[in-house]
Amino acid sequence: MLTSSRDARAYGRRLTNGVCLGFIPKELISGAAIRALVGRE
Repeated sequence: MLTSSRDARAYGRRLTNGVCLGFIPKELISGAAIRALVGRE
């Protein structure tokens, strides 16, 4: 999982190459957002 205050587009292939589980902007990060990303919600 990657989180940043930058836009997801700034990370290009790092988000689409399959190594990173996903991206959550820092302003939206929460327990619920992380659980949703890993499929537990």
